Amino acid sequence: MRGYDPESMTFSTRKAAKEWIEATEADIRRNLHRKMPGAGVSVAQALDQWADDAQHRIKSFDQDALKIVKLKAWSIELGRRTNGEALTGPLGDQPIDRLSPAHIRALAASMRVKGLAPNTIRLYMAVLSRAWNHVMTDTAFRNPVESADLRLQLPKRVRRLEGDEEKQLLAACLGGFDRVVRFAIETAARQGEVANLMWRDIDFAQRSALLRRTKNGTDRIVPLSQPALNVLRSVPHVDGDGSVFGMTAGAMKQRFADATRRAGIVDFHFHDLRHEAISRLFENTDLTD
Repeated sequence: MRGYDPESMTFSTRKAAKEWIEATEADIRRNLHRKMPGAGVSVAQALDQWADDAQHRIKSFDQDALKIVKLKAWSIELGRRTNGEALTGPLGDQPIDRLSPAHIRALAASMRVKGLAPNTIRLYMAVLSRAWNHVMTDTAFRNPVESADLRLQLPKRVRRLEGDEEKQLLAACLGGFDRVVRFAIETAARQGEVANLMWRDIDFAQRSALLRRTKNGTDRIVPLSQPALNVLRSVPHVDGDGSVFGMTAGAMKQRFADATRRAGIVDFHFHDLRHEAISRLFENTDLTD
């Protein structure tokens, strides 16, 4: 019956099978069988329940919150009429326990038609998968997102500074923002990690910095090169143990975009500084010993 975990049994006769079915359904009506987790919960409700739990744990939840809104309203193909006409409806209205791999594949196909990149689709699917796992606990059903086996092909992005681009980029950074860019290149720190850096996290004696709230949720210590130390010593230190660079990750993203535009550099984002830093590290490391 809908809303309960599937059960099966093998019988030697049709009569015995029918009697077992009738007895099982009678037990369900008397609430003697455990109701399946997620029964009666819509996809929209499942997304909201997961959001209530995750918003205090996930650093980048604001981005997930936007995806939740769009997922609820996204129209997907639910099936076909006898004349072949597609039946569609909002994903959010569908019962979470009835969500199937076919629905997921239809959702992914619809996103492709709308022009979403494979990595963007993957991020949407990750949110939906987490919501399903949050609600459908201890059930015999398999996560439909995992079962759909979408095999999204994610293009590898390789973009480094070329020619005089680094010089042009630094020259286009206004108001001391070049310090942020130089520090990111020297440490391979992510945008959010640079924005969250506090003076109390800098150990000049040990030539290291503690990066808090990293992408995987843990803190990590990175060594500071002499150029990185020089950058830090050039930053006005007027706020005690406050923020080193004094700006949010969003502000950094905008100022970096402004700088690349002024420098005439195209298709280069803040995260590419991390690729640049890691590439330089390997290029400057002797692996022959």
